[in-house]
Amino acid sequence: MAPLPYHYQLLRASPNGSATLCIRRRRGLSFSFAQVEAALAHAHAISDGKRSAFANRIKHMQKLGFLPEIRTGRGQAANYKGHHAFLIGVALQFIEFGLTPERVITFIQKNMGSIINPARMAVPALNSGNDLIEPFYVIFDPSALSYLRFDNAADDNDYAALTGMDRDTVTRALSMPFLIPRTGLINITAVVSDIFTGFHALAPIHGQAFEDDLITWLATWSMET
Repeated sequence: MAPLPYHYQLLRASPNGSATLCIRRRRGLSFSFAQVEAALAHAHAISDGKRSAFANRIKHMQKLGFLPEIRTGRGQAANYKGHHAFLIGVALQFIEFGLTPERVITFIQKNMGSIINPARMAVPALNSGNDLIEPFYVIFDPSALSYLRFDNAADDNDYAALTGMDRDTVTRALSMPFLIPRTGLINITAVVSDIFTGFHALAPIHGQAFEDDLITWLATWSMET
């Protein structure tokens, strides 16, 4: 995969050799539901004849309480930011594994930090200019039967493990001497790349707006938000 055509550097090396996010402040551009759906449909290669069903999948997640800050009432235009599209994109990747929307929503809400961390590394990697882009992953155990293993588990979301890792850490984790019966991997680098490409296909300014908002959100997000 070729590097994305980002228009400015996302990382600035500090004197000690570490890197810090450089955020370009600009008035944020909001997206309509149709634009978000179009970008995500592009990212997931959805057939034109199935776009309505795809849109309904996204709307159903929101009716279940996903992204409650977005008002989607009748007669009211919803405004989406780039990070909203990213989170919907991550949710859709979990759904690709066959997880129910209800389970995906709880999964993400309880493990947001494990999604944020690889995303913070993935965005600069995509802008590095390297021919080989470093992938950063979410690794998880769906563990749908976990609620049957523990007497105090309220539902099957209580013991689902999820963490963010780079490729080398994932390789080491999967090479442990003990047997791992199941593992799910989501390439967050690819998720960001595909969504960016979807917005860029609508208009270059939309790709930039997605990128700008995602960078700002990733840099400012904390467990308290």
